[in-house]
Amino acid sequence: MVPECAQEHPDNRRHRSSELRVLILASLGIVLLSFAVPLRGWWAGDCGLRYLILHNIVDRHPWQGFWLEYPLRHLDPEYEFRPFLIIQTFVHKGQLFAQYPPWFCYLSAPFYALAGRVGMRFVTVVAGLLLTYGAYVLAKYVGVRRPSWAASVVVFGTPVLPYIYTFWDIIPALAAAVWATYFALRVVEGHSKTDWLWAAFAFFFAFLMREEYLLWTACVWAALVPFMSRRGWRPFVAMMVCASAAMAGVMLANRALVGHFLFFHASTGSGVTPEFSWSLSSRLSTAFYYLARIEAPQLSPLAINDLLKFSYLCTLALIPHTNGKTAIALLV
Repeated sequence: MVPECAQEHPDNRRHRSSELRVLILASLGIVLLSFAVPLRGWWAGDCGLRYLILHNIVDRHPWQGFWLEYPLRHLDPEYEFRPFLIIQTFVHKGQLFAQYPPWFCYLSAPFYALAGRVGMRFVTVVAGLLLTYGAYVLAKYVGVRRPSWAASVVVFGTPVLPYIYTFWDIIPALAAAVWATYFALRVVEGHSKTDWLWAAFAFFFAFLMREEYLLWTACVWAALVPFMSRRGWRPFVAMMVCASAAMAGVMLANRALVGHFLFFHASTGSGVTPEFSWSLSSRLSTAFYYLARIEAPQLSPLAINDLLKFSYLCTLALIPHTNGKTAIALLV
């Protein structure tokens, strides 16, 4: 007979069962919605250009490269009249390339080759499921009482959901970022000997999908350094070294392939130094411009309300530990 003290409280069993049901329903909702969203058409030109990369990888010159075939090359050998101009494409050694990294397209290529447009949705839907479970695990780790509901809100209560059903690298990168955050928190608290390896891989994969995560990774590392435990600093350093080495390897490969260390908008900058061009560096000023000018020529109450909400959400996002003292230190 199991001692009474060792028996699980009925309320705990019901709570765990309820959490599991919500998580399963959220996952089913993601999968079932994929059958309702049309496969044809693009939400934005960014998705269409990524499809052109995929189409060229698989159909135009099978698995030999990711440059874009230009049908009017014989009439326009210098690409002066290419449709995307210099905003989303660039020319390197006589070949036309898109500004976006090709690695997401390579990841999707086998599924596209097997199932056409249906296969194109496989990576993003799986990434959506991983994002849901990652948000659940992270919320549970930081002490959220109902983590499955928190994960469901992340997916269904924010603009995240539409991106799951379009050909874009946003969801794979975001899912990797959530898992990277979870494992990095475990690293600084010294929970497991293998957490640093998973964290390094997740940071690297987020960067591989979308290169602006290089900036995000640096910010996360800087925020976590003061909270490393005595047994956590070595795996934390190992995580940073491995992730940085992998990112540097990709940047060197980019330089060899297309003449640029970075793709994401950096290809429209100088093209010879590892920098983000004006298009990415101006994101902060663009966000401020939105907040200051929304529906009014100057700062409006609505913009102030948005700013307060954003600040509140950022404050919540900065609580990485279940330890109350750590959370208070971060908030202060």
